[in-house]
Amino acid sequence: MAGMCQLLRCGDLIHVIRVVCQKCKKNRKYGVFFVFALTTGISFGYFMSTHRLSDERIMRNKEITHLLEMLPVLSTTEESCGEIFSNNTEAIKRARNTIINESIDLLAITNNCQEFKGRRGYVTETISSVEEDFPLAYSILMYKDPEQVERLLRAIYRPHNIHCIHVDASSEERTNAIMLAISNCLDNVFLASKPINVQWGSFSVVDAELLCMKQLLQRSRKWKYLINLTGQEFPLKTNLDIVRILKVMNGSNMVSASTQPLDVTRWRSHLPAPGNVSLHKGSTHALLTRAFVQYLLYNKTAKDFARWLRKTNFPDESLVPSLNHSPQLQVPGAYTGVPKTGVDGYRFIARFKIWYRACNGKLVRNVCVFGVGDLPKMPRSHHLFANKFYFNLEPMTLRCLEELHYNKTREDITGAGFSRLNMTFYNNLPNIKRHIPSGLETSDEGRTRKTS
Repeated sequence: MAGMCQLLRCGDLIHVIRVVCQKCKKNRKYGVFFVFALTTGISFGYFMSTHRLSDERIMRNKEITHLLEMLPVLSTTEESCGEIFSNNTEAIKRARNTIINESIDLLAITNNCQEFKGRRGYVTETISSVEEDFPLAYSILMYKDPEQVERLLRAIYRPHNIHCIHVDASSEERTNAIMLAISNCLDNVFLASKPINVQWGSFSVVDAELLCMKQLLQRSRKWKYLINLTGQEFPLKTNLDIVRILKVMNGSNMVSASTQPLDVTRWRSHLPAPGNVSLHKGSTHALLTRAFVQYLLYNKTAKDFARWLRKTNFPDESLVPSLNHSPQLQVPGAYTGVPKTGVDGYRFIARFKIWYRACNGKLVRNVCVFGVGDLPKMPRSHHLFANKFYFNLEPMTLRCLEELHYNKTREDITGAGFSRLNMTFYNNLPNIKRHIPSGLETSDEGRTRKTS
């Protein structure tokens, strides 16, 4: 019947059957012929429908096989990463002292771009329409260890995303040369023009972020969300996971904020702030809608506020958190609820980060640089990315996380990845129900809706 319904609408077909059946009562031969014709038509329609589905299934199987060949199973030879993620004490102890003898000449291999993408395992084809229909923008601020940044780029790279890399003005010539060669091999990866000498805690951090944001907007009109990274991070979720989570966020931004008394000292001597902005301190890491980025770059209130912040301490921790938690400004995607007064309990999913304590690697400026012993916490985390890693500190840490991410991407190819996430957690994020509309809001039927 499905095949017939493609030739006639089902309602029309039922009407025809009723009319013909009335004639059947008057003419028996006519009735026999009609039943024969109807049966033949239904059988033919069913055959064509199943034949087409069979062809589609064969094509999909071929596509899956091709993609899996592009991404063969990744498994480390030094240690069992599975045992490490399972918190096996002996495996973790051995892995801490494991030395990885791996030397890749990225400058040499990028002389042949096809060889570079193939040998390094870049996903150069679309894995799912879900991902293709929801392109992302990435900015990466880096200054050293291009080999580590290349591994990050390989993990997040998709042909439908766009990636801006800001190589610090103080970086070594070799670092610049490697990143330029990599960007020349990947059409949707580019280096930020006129790079900045970024100084920790100064407005130069904001300048570098804004530089990439502006160029990402200019180069692509398609991306939906921006994710800002540094070269010392790595994803805990695959691209499919990230897209599914961002779609659930329904046009809201993910930005942390607090209003603890100690935070006020960074801007107290410069008050009042312009433009009726509510001052907050938060993380520099964020998940931002395209509309928010446009507001940040081109709205007068946002520009005046950014100019005022140049005089304050750690402005990179104030700009986006303050604008995102000033609902009176009607900033797209901004939070309309009451921000937490402390970081504890705030469901901030942009980064998995350990402060001050419980670090199995080493603490740098009170932030944990992860070691192998921190890995068991990561697969269960709801966060999208982990910060931070040092390339040469317990190198099995990044190696095992890379293996886990890589093989999860293989699951996405076969369709197994759709059952991996606990979507109930993400559906209950407070910013989903309480935010200023940004143009990405959709109901279950796909219609635009207002968000209270």
